[in-house]
Amino acid sequence: MLRLLATGLSNQEIAAQLGTRVGRVKKQVSTILWKTGAKSRIHAAARARALGLLDSPATGDG
Repeated sequence: MLRLLATGLSNQEIAAQLGTRVGRVKKQVSTILWKTGAKSRIHAAARARALGLLDSPATGDG
């Protein structure tokens, strides 16, 4: 779920990809925000990358 959140997908899009309900995604996103101490989805993705939980985004340098 963290990887999907980091790509900028909406809760509805994440739910569709995972085959689950939007309510479950909302709860998981809230948990991710709480556990990372993040104030937003973008902040959570940045914190996860800083902690080595996600790969860094591609730079587009080739």
